[in-house]
Amino acid sequence: MRHPNAHLMGQPKARERLATPALLLDLNVLDENLRSGAQLVGAASKSLRPHFKAHKCLGIARRQLDLGAVGLSVATISEAEVASILDTEILLTSVISTETQIDRAIKLHTSGVHIILVVDSIAVPRMLHAKLGPDAAAVKVLIDCDMGRHRSGVPSLEEARALGESLCENPSVDLIGLQAYAGHLSHLVSWPDRQIAFQKFCNDVDAIRQSLDDLLPASPILTGGSTGSLPLDINGPLTELQCGSYALMDIEYLNVEHPETGWPFDAAIKVQTSILSANWADHVTTDCGDKWLASKYGLAPQITRGAPDTAQYRAVSDEHGMITLHDAQGLSVGHKVEVIPPHCDPTINLFSAYHVFDQEKLVDIWPIAPRGS
Repeated sequence: MRHPNAHLMGQPKARERLATPALLLDLNVLDENLRSGAQLVGAASKSLRPHFKAHKCLGIARRQLDLGAVGLSVATISEAEVASILDTEILLTSVISTETQIDRAIKLHTSGVHIILVVDSIAVPRMLHAKLGPDAAAVKVLIDCDMGRHRSGVPSLEEARALGESLCENPSVDLIGLQAYAGHLSHLVSWPDRQIAFQKFCNDVDAIRQSLDDLLPASPILTGGSTGSLPLDINGPLTELQCGSYALMDIEYLNVEHPETGWPFDAAIKVQTSILSANWADHVTTDCGDKWLASKYGLAPQITRGAPDTAQYRAVSDEHGMITLHDAQGLSVGHKVEVIPPHCDPTINLFSAYHVFDQEKLVDIWPIAPRGS
């Protein structure tokens, strides 16, 4: 189905004529973010395996791979299936458990997709062994370690050791390293608090690595990390980083305290909305509510264009937003306003496409692909 804004590509004043709500992507900011991330990680002699779940876009993933990413991280089987067209190594960072998920992972593996799975129990490796034929190549796996979120992962050194020994006895899997994702560090607003928590993370990773040293290859993959902890991770024990939001950024990441060097990333995405009603002196109503803006920590979108600096934006219902300001006289029906979303990943998941802008010119529309299971 043709996108309703496709006819505006290359047209004058396209930005003022979009059907809204619309997700806008500033191509120049995106490319600068991608270059900065690749340079920062490369200078630390680490690998970058950016998370596809952040942007869900093949066009952005190709740019990351062109800049030297060793592969992609994905959160779901559907993301892995879509990303498999890129012919790169794919790490599924979420543990899987159901027969349907395992069958889909095996289908990718046996069709030649370079996929790595993470496991935190012996159940899935046993199912892989039962389903894979004796001549099938072993599936590469990482032990998923609980670094404090208590969401998944082995919770103790003893359980990590027992799982590692079981994996080494299973001919259908090839243990190549550890996943140590400490997502709770990413949005710690205080930089000193993040430093303290990161030191504990480093100590825990070192202890797990030493406990499993004889079961792991000589140079195991130690993967994890995120955008919020990136300034710390480049000096930590991980060998590869899974940052995703650095490509696009949002209010929640921009809100956390920076190291002294500051963030090398800026907001590449905006959500554009139109004013629907302007009958009040102190506010106007827009067409962009909760169905188009996701907030994880309760922060509001930040207006960047189309309204005074003193104006404030908030979603007030599923379909509607409200801009409040002292004098709304200058904002009329049909007027366009742009905001940085609070949290990029789930906001992007609400849209079907990016409107890619080079300055004021609409140069492309990139589909947002895997949004199902």
